[in-house]
This record gives sequence, C-alpha cells and structure tokens, in this order.
Amino acid sequence: MVIKKLIPFAIIILLVLSVLYVIFSGKSEKTMEVPSGKEFISVQVQTIENNKEVKSKTVTLTDKEKLDEILRAVDGLKTKQSTITNTEKEIKDVDSYFFYFENKKERDPRKPFPYSFFITEKGYIYYTHNAINSLDTPQRTVEAHPDVLKKLKEITGVQ
Repeated sequence: MVIKKLIPFAIIILLVLSVLYVIFSGKSEKTMEVPSGKEFISVQVQTIENNKEVKSKTVTLTDKEKLDEILRAVDGLKTKQSTITNTEKEIKDVDSYFFYFENKKERDPRKPFPYSFFITEKGYIYYTHNAINSLDTPQRTVEAHPDVLKKLKEITGVQ
C-alpha cells in the first residue's frame, strides 16, 4: 500500500529532475581555448555582407606572427554552447567575418578547414571547432567583444 502511494510522488520527482537536466545540460559556460598560430601556414578572412561573401574583401595572411596574434585575440573568452539553428538565426542579416585556418599547402576542398571561427559586426564570436580538425557544436561568446573585432580588423587589414 505504501509503495502504491509513493509511485505518483516518485514519478513527479523524476519528471522534474528530467526537465532540470534538459534545461541545464550543455548550457554551462566554458572558457574557450584556441590553438597556437604556429600550427597553421595561413588564414583566409572572408567578409560576409547582406548574407553574401564579398570576394573583393577576402584577405589571406601567411605571417605566422599575425596568425598567432589573431588566435590570441580570441583565446580565453567565456562561451556557451549554441545550436546550428540558433547560430543561423543569430547571424542572419548581420555582417560578419569568417577566419579559416589552414595547416597544409595542398588541401582537399571537399574537407572542412582544420580550424575556423567567425565574428559578427556586433562582436559575438562563434567557435566552430574545439581543436584542430575537430568540428563541434558552435560555441558563442557570452558577451559581445567589439574590442576584439577592432583588433582583428587592425591585424588583418579587413575593412
């Protein structure tokens, strides 16, 4: 008899715990760690305006010091996991800059770049990799970093 009375209570507790787990799992903040610029031979920076690449503004850099400076600028920032759907919604109609890092002279164009991230004109940074050659669910900075955007533009010469 006592067990029958406890079953509805136990079910309610399990439901509440399940909902809390779904709400809070994977949404905690983490500090983003990026690789060293010494791991790469080049970076290609693409400017996206009105949801289209502006080829005339594409910049490629091979200076290892600049590669390292770019990555140091986006290292150690607080992020939260995003979804691909949310990321697409958040960047729609927002100008942005994509940074594609390469570590080989000859790359299979069918394969993704070994490392990349992008930053919006508002200063939100989206990390697409958790390590070299390791695509992951996007991580977005918790706060906008317009100072980082300004620094990245200075380093790369992107307008």
